[in-house]
Amino acid sequence: MLKEVILLEEVYKLCCLHAYTTDSEEIMGLLLGLANEDKTRLFISSIVITPRKVKEDSRVEIDPAILLQGSEAAEKLKEETGKPIQCIGWYHSHPKITIPPSHVDLNTQLNFQKYMDKSFVGLIFGSYQTLHNHCVRTEAIAFQTEVLKDKQRKERIITMTVRPSLDYPVKCMVEHCLGQFTNLCKTLIEEEKREYDQAQSNLLPDQILGKIHNLAVHNKTLTKLMELYIDPIMASLVPHK
Repeated sequence: MLKEVILLEEVYKLCCLHAYTTDSEEIMGLLLGLANEDKTRLFISSIVITPRKVKEDSRVEIDPAILLQGSEAAEKLKEETGKPIQCIGWYHSHPKITIPPSHVDLNTQLNFQKYMDKSFVGLIFGSYQTLHNHCVRTEAIAFQTEVLKDKQRKERIITMTVRPSLDYPVKCMVEHCLGQFTNLCKTLIEEEKREYDQAQSNLLPDQILGKIHNLAVHNKTLTKLMELYIDPIMASLVPHK
């Protein structure tokens, strides 16, 4: 039975950063790492960020293509490191809502445990949570799904620890994790481009004003992404003298 999840510091920071790219929709990604022999402990060393299939405030959908991409990334890291890296978990955000997993989260997690690996873990990052003193709090939990005797499903909270990458010989995996910073920027743009293309395809050829409106909204959104998210993300990767 899984008892502990260890995250590299870079993984934790990147998941938090991803969670704070929107305060109105849930985001998700996959976790890469390895388990010990008896699968009581997971070591999460990197993540995979991909565009969302849907953008909604109360749920995320796992695209099978995303799972394939996660497995391929894990296989590549396995070849480079000689360690049994695999896609061993997923994470998503709960913006402005309580952090415990919903019944949809529990069902999704249970399917992962059945069809991926019994030690597969879910992480939830509670973002944009405002306290009574107007401070913003970030929460994070690791969980698995348990099926009770009456077939009810309940979360089992797993101990989660964040560790500095300097404590481990994982340079290759840290480099992959840092590469996901730039991938996050690409993902934000790809998601917006897909929404723009969908909006344009819903219009008739002669609806010129509608197309101009969609283009204006698209450009405004891209400008917001650059100003609030992409520029700060890229600036954070530039070493300071």
